[in-house]
Amino acid sequence: MLATSTYGRACQVLASLFYFISIDYDRYFYLSLVNKPNSPVFWGKKTDLLTIMNPSLINWPAVLIAALSSFMVGGIWYNPKVFGNTWMKESKLTEDQLKASSQGKIFGFTALFSLLMAINLACFLADTKTNASWGAVAGFLAGIWGFSAIAIHSLFELRSWKHIFINGCYIIIALTLMGFILGVWR
Repeated sequence: MLATSTYGRACQVLASLFYFISIDYDRYFYLSLVNKPNSPVFWGKKTDLLTIMNPSLINWPAVLIAALSSFMVGGIWYNPKVFGNTWMKESKLTEDQLKASSQGKIFGFTALFSLLMAINLACFLADTKTNASWGAVAGFLAGIWGFSAIAIHSLFELRSWKHIFINGCYIIIALTLMGFILGVWR
């Protein structure tokens, strides 16, 4: 049912493209794939390309817990006794500025984006063969991508390497834990 919805189709397309690019490149490489009426990517033909990801296998409670886990990691990571004071210094922020900010807005959007990250990762892990180790590896790989995106933006913002590593390593750990949770809670 879900596979025929827009969301399900988007997950299938993303998973199929990921599979096409990374896993079985030689077997499925031909440029006319997207132009064929029976294309497994765009028309939903049942092939092994599409069956690698099944949206009905997404465990939504696990997605919610995975999203909440980033708050736990962030609470520890950005604690003043861990990296919080260094992060504030490198971000050129003071405690007064942080207290004056809209905490509801910050935490609300953080929750939304954490949920989007967990849903996205769950789409890629929605396979019967997914387990805790593959979930953690996939989360780690997504974290490397996140680290790289943070580094690129931070370099243009003239941020220090300390700032880049504090934020980048947080995202690696948060996504690795998310992937582990999604993999173990099948």
